[in-house]
Amino acid sequence: MAIITSNEDLAGYVKEIIKDSGMKKSALAESIGLSRQGLNNLLNKKSFSIDDAKKILQPLSLSIEMDLSLYSLCPEVFQPHNIQKILKKEK
Repeated sequence: MAIITSNEDLAGYVKEIIKDSGMKKSALAESIGLSRQGLNNLLNKKSFSIDDAKKILQPLSLSIEMDLSLYSLCPEVFQPHNIQKILKKEK
């Protein structure tokens, strides 16, 4: 499990997963309908979201989950452009 506290953390985590997967970025980009530069732009955008992560991870047969049990503690965290939540990934 990884603890993600910002959009940048989420993008960094996805970049790490891509690197560990061994799949070339150009092949991954093509599988989601982007150019390699388009994938890099997506990974580096300031408002990188869970939907972006899911789109990128899907061809790698991986997914992420939010722990919604913490919603009542801090509901503003669940706004689309304010990702500060615990994400889970099976290793």
